[in-house]
Amino acid sequence: MPFTFICSKQRRTSDSDDDTPTDPLPPRVGRFVLSGIVLGSGATGRVYLGFDADTGQEVAIKQLKGERSREAPAEVAPHQIVSGHPNVASLLGHYFFRGQHFIVLELCRAGDLFSVAMTAAEGVSMPEDQLASLMRGMSDGLAHVHACGVVHRDMKLENLLLDDSGSVKLCDFGLAHVFRRDSNGQPLKEAIKRRSGTKSYTAPEVLATSGDGFYFAEAADVWSLGVCLFSLAFGFFPLDVAHPADWRFGAIREAQAAGQPTVPAIFALYQQRLPPWSAELLKLLDGMLQIEVSKRWTMRQVMSSRWLQQPPPPPLKTTKSGRQGTSLTSVIDMDLIGV
Repeated sequence: MPFTFICSKQRRTSDSDDDTPTDPLPPRVGRFVLSGIVLGSGATGRVYLGFDADTGQEVAIKQLKGERSREAPAEVAPHQIVSGHPNVASLLGHYFFRGQHFIVLELCRAGDLFSVAMTAAEGVSMPEDQLASLMRGMSDGLAHVHACGVVHRDMKLENLLLDDSGSVKLCDFGLAHVFRRDSNGQPLKEAIKRRSGTKSYTAPEVLATSGDGFYFAEAADVWSLGVCLFSLAFGFFPLDVAHPADWRFGAIREAQAAGQPTVPAIFALYQQRLPPWSAELLKLLDGMLQIEVSKRWTMRQVMSSRWLQQPPPPPLKTTKSGRQGTSLTSVIDMDLIGV
């Protein structure tokens, strides 16, 4: 059985396949002018290049149509809470026009981390100091989201953007959950039960939840962030799906129960040599990818890990590998469907 490699992006199985807007595009929404230039499209609508009529600043204008348009307030509310952090894409405004919802966002021209991971999927390792820099941005953004009483619930490479300076920006809060607050205004970080996420990034306890089962979404976000880091480092997912339906899941669970480190156990499944990443990176991945939630690292532990705190290691030599691979093409976005 080969690796699950990164080859193409996926979308949620609950989305429609039609990406053609049915309503005319307005010339502007609020102070933001739509250029008509499409930056991206999908089942929920399109993302257009726009600009602020007052300042000339270029922006991204996300159009939501149909069912997704009605869900826009649920995406905007958590984004408003967390916007303003250097590692969260800024929310600049949101508008409703003739059955369409438009969300105006900071423009991140350098693409997403999925594209960066494609380089690793082709067998070329990035320097470890560069990987550490990306992880600091991802971690800072997610830690801020959690500190605001919000859980993302769809952490994945496609939702991690890069601006022109190379800074990571967390985006897309369409599946996010906002915790209730106590009388002192502190978030009540209680367990939740609505499953959501993207197949190969989703934590095992989320996939195991059914009916009235609950899970702790902050821990699930940590797992998903660990999958992102693993994929950037190695170019494939640690699991196709973190569920007994995936033959690798049981093997990794047994290895962890026996006290074996996670990443070497994954490579041993394929009889492949582990690339020469630092021991501190492997330790961080081991902590984030613990199947047993009680053993999984918290965001506080992630942020204080030696790998993120220490000076960046010297660059690795660029290497190519002859891996066999199950491409990440097989990964399916879920909202969340059964395994």
